[in-house]
Amino acid sequence: MNTVTIERHHTDYQNHTSFMFEGTITIGKSYRINYSDEYIYEGYVDQIFLDPDGDELIELQTKEGKLEFIPAKGIYEFEVI
Repeated sequence: MNTVTIERHHTDYQNHTSFMFEGTITIGKSYRINYSDEYIYEGYVDQIFLDPDGDELIELQTKEGKLEFIPAKGIYEFEVI
């Protein structure tokens, strides 16, 4: 897999607003990924593949040199860096 498309509908009940986030993550690019609105990862996407359950995983080489495996279904939003 070379890409994964992320689509999320966000609702802020406190401020009574909502918006739709949609974008595509591609291998070979660097991203800042906000996962579950709690964790932020920054790094280079090495691979996108399916785990044994059939869920999409993103293999990210962080700036600190660590490998992170991020489930696509938990990504809140992201941006290219």
